[in-house]
Amino acid sequence: MADRLAAEIEIGGTVSASLVAGLCAAINEDGLRLEWDGGDFHPRTAQDLLDAAEGGVLTLCDDQTSWGSFPVLEGFLAEHYIGFTRTTEAKYEYDAEIIWFRSGAEGIQTRLTTQDQHVVVQRDELLPVLDALRRQDMASARRQLEQVIGPDIPPLGPLRIVGDV
Repeated sequence: MADRLAAEIEIGGTVSASLVAGLCAAINEDGLRLEWDGGDFHPRTAQDLLDAAEGGVLTLCDDQTSWGSFPVLEGFLAEHYIGFTRTTEAKYEYDAEIIWFRSGAEGIQTRLTTQDQHVVVQRDELLPVLDALRRQDMASARRQLEQVIGPDIPPLGPLRIVGDV
């Protein structure tokens, strides 16, 4: 049986109108809400999505989602290069995490976080950096530190739907 964790996803950027039906179906299949204590959100049209985004990113949540993720929606978004950020709260033995996907980026980026979404860097990840600094190998230290920190993630733009169906 899957553990249930609270998670939230923000969706932003440009979406082709031809993808709206699939996006709505993915949201409906994962059973997401607009408010933590609200009912399920059942979008059917581009206007439903835009109204819910209120001129910004579309924010959806579920306080009891399986494993703290939205597999159908996240898969759809990544497959169609639609940017998103998902945060999952810690619970039991599961750490909090943040997942980023941006169009044009190298895949999905995942980082452990605190409950208030500050990225956590593990001590073991920094030991090779420290070793390179002790050897005064600045180029190696910089490369390793950049790998530990990860790429800069640009903010999500507001949700926009373009084109004809």
